[in-house]
Amino acid sequence: MADCWRYERPGYCRRRNHIQWTCDIVGIPNEDAEIELLTMLITFYKNVGLTTKDIAIHLNHVDALPTLLEAMGKPVKDHTWMHQFRKVIDKYRKINRNELCIALNQLGFTHDEVNKLLDSIANCSDINTYAKLFGNETPFVKSLQNIVHGVEHAQHSDWLHMDLSIVRGTDYYTGAVFECFDRMHPQHRAIAGGGRYDNYLGPKENNDRQLSYSVGFGMGNIGIIETMRSRNLLQEQIFTDIVLYNPHSSSRVPLRGVDLVHVKKVLYSLRDSGNKVFHYFQGNKLAKALEFAERASSIALIYPKLDDATGTLVYQVHNIPSKSKTLVDKEDVLQFLERMRRHKTN
Repeated sequence: MADCWRYERPGYCRRRNHIQWTCDIVGIPNEDAEIELLTMLITFYKNVGLTTKDIAIHLNHVDALPTLLEAMGKPVKDHTWMHQFRKVIDKYRKINRNELCIALNQLGFTHDEVNKLLDSIANCSDINTYAKLFGNETPFVKSLQNIVHGVEHAQHSDWLHMDLSIVRGTDYYTGAVFECFDRMHPQHRAIAGGGRYDNYLGPKENNDRQLSYSVGFGMGNIGIIETMRSRNLLQEQIFTDIVLYNPHSSSRVPLRGVDLVHVKKVLYSLRDSGNKVFHYFQGNKLAKALEFAERASSIALIYPKLDDATGTLVYQVHNIPSKSKTLVDKEDVLQFLERMRRHKTN
């Protein structure tokens, strides 16, 4: 699990910062690894409440399109050309057919070749059409058949769909590749994807031959969260008991008269008493802090401030469930919050 950043325009299920969940199996040369990974991914989707009506896993092999091009009399020119070709095919669901035709024309495809290619992609929807198009004895077809049959034996066949347009965006894949799509938004980016990337960790000549075989997938937290949220599958969990709203702590010039030493003493005392306390000092808008406290199912939000009448430090305590607020003397705030906590528990 990695904290990732990327330089691009944010969009649906796409942020510049996200958490990447990854899973890899190393050392297995046959399709058992792909079957295990796909089964694991499907089990995760089922456990969070998603079904085949929500998610479709599209499967392909990196050798499929080059073989199709060869059969069309359009052999791969070089690595750079193939990279550009894959980038165009990767947009199969993101742009319309006319835009695809223009992009393929720029790579040297004639009008008839474009139609034949796109029709082949549209018509290859199951493993039987793959076998008919490429031949049962073709090595990559056999590999895909093993994966499909293995997933069928695990009783997950409804999740899989064959798809010639799945190419993945990187060059290191060497075998089967797959992407997972939200059926409600099939034109958008995949919410998860992966495949086989043999020899990435080292050539077969290495002493440790097991490093030659690798299969894995990655899944960003944004995509799966948005998919679950759109179906009301995200369950609210208690994140913190008390929110300490302390904008003075992040200010270059703290508000005169606010005893930050006392504020931190209250913070540490609450935590020492077993309370989950979130120290909220981002920005200076109380309304935002209250929204956060509500989302976190907090008991209270406390806000250290100067009393308008006396000019001394007091704590404005917001009772989140009742949406009420009370000004409490700094010496009484811990006892006041303890009574609130006991009342909620009872």
